[in-house]
Amino acid sequence: MGSRIQLYFTKYKQDGFARTGSLKTWRREISTPTIWFGLSVIERYDFQHTVLSVNNAECFLANAYDLLSQDKNGERRRLIRDLATKMCFKCDSGGFQTTKRETKLTVKQVYSLQRELECDIAVQLDFPLNPQASRESNRTKIDRTLKNLEEVLAINDKLSILPVIHGYDKKMLDYALRKVGDILGHDPPAVGVGSLVPLLMTSKGSGRVGGKRRVIDTLIYIRQKLPETFLHVFGAGGTMAYLITFCGADSFDYVGWVQKAGYGVIQLPGVSDRFISKRKKRKTLSEEEKKKLLECACPACRQYSLSAFQDRSSHARLLRAIHNVYVYQTEIWRIRESIKEGTFREFVFERLKNSVWAPLLRYADTQLVRLGAYPSRYKKIDAYI
Repeated sequence: MGSRIQLYFTKYKQDGFARTGSLKTWRREISTPTIWFGLSVIERYDFQHTVLSVNNAECFLANAYDLLSQDKNGERRRLIRDLATKMCFKCDSGGFQTTKRETKLTVKQVYSLQRELECDIAVQLDFPLNPQASRESNRTKIDRTLKNLEEVLAINDKLSILPVIHGYDKKMLDYALRKVGDILGHDPPAVGVGSLVPLLMTSKGSGRVGGKRRVIDTLIYIRQKLPETFLHVFGAGGTMAYLITFCGADSFDYVGWVQKAGYGVIQLPGVSDRFISKRKKRKTLSEEEKKKLLECACPACRQYSLSAFQDRSSHARLLRAIHNVYVYQTEIWRIRESIKEGTFREFVFERLKNSVWAPLLRYADTQLVRLGAYPSRYKKIDAYI
C-alpha cells in the first residue's frame, strides 16, 4: 500500500523500538534512521553547499514558508536544486512558521512550490497545536490539518506526500490517526508527528499537557499503533535524536547547525553544546572532550588545529559547521550499525550517560521494558542507570 501518498516503507532490522529500514519515495530510496539538515534562508550558498557536500550528507530540508517569503533572488532555490542532485530533499510546509507569524499560506501555494522543486518528500500544510490553547481550539487545528491533507491529495499528480498528525493525548492521537486512515483508505505507510517542540523546550503551557515525558509517551504510543509505519518527528534533532530513535522514530530534523556554528558551538557525540573559548554561563570543552575533538576524523579537524576553530572569523565558523554536521551524520551511520548488531540500547545509554536527557532515557527505557520490547536479559534496568 501507499500509492495515494507515494511513500513505501520497508523495515529491515529491529532492536527494541529502534529499527533500520528503507523509505521509497517517488524517485529514490532513503535509508533509515536518517537526519535532515535544515537550510538557512539567510546563510550564503557556498557555505551551506560546502558543509553538506564535504560531509556526504544524505538528506536536507527546506521550508516552503521561508522560500516563499524570503528567497526573493532565487539563491536558495539554486542551492536546493544543486544539493538535490546528490542528496534526498524534504520540503516542509512551514506550518509552524505560519502559525507563529499569523501568516496565511494555502495548500496550493505550498504544493506548487514543492512540485516546482521536485522534492523527494512534500510535507502537507499543517496547523501545529498550542499547549496553552483549549482542547476545542487544538481540535480545530487537527481538523484543518486533515482537511489540508485531503486537499493536497486531490491535486497531487506526482510527489510523495507526508501526512502530519498532532495530539497531546491518546484520544487526540487516535482521532487524527483514524481520520488519516479514512482519507487514505488504510493505515498510513508514513506519517510525521508535530507539536512536540514546545514540550521539549519547556515552553509556556507545556506542563499542562505532560511536558517532556509526553513526547516519550506519544512516540511509544504511535509506534505501538503503527508498527510498520515510517515515523518522522519534526524539530527533534540534536542530542535528542538518540532518545526519539530509541522510542521508534525513523527520521528527524536538525535545523540549528548553521546558527550553532555562528555562536561558536562545538558538538561531540552525546554531548550538549560546548564552546572552545571561555564564555560566561557557557560550558567550555573539558580536557577529555578536547582530546576527543583532537581525535576527530572530520574534514575540518583533519586539516586544522584546535585554535583555528576558536575565533569569530568566517573561516572558523565554517570549520565548526563542517565538524558539527560530520558528527551528526556519522552518528546516524553508527546508530544504524548498532541496531543491526542488536546493541542499540547499550549504545544510546553510553552516549547519553552524562546528558541532560539521561533521566528521560531512563523513563523511556522503563516503558519499553514494561512493554516487553527487549529480551529477558533486559527485564531489569541495569548498570547504565
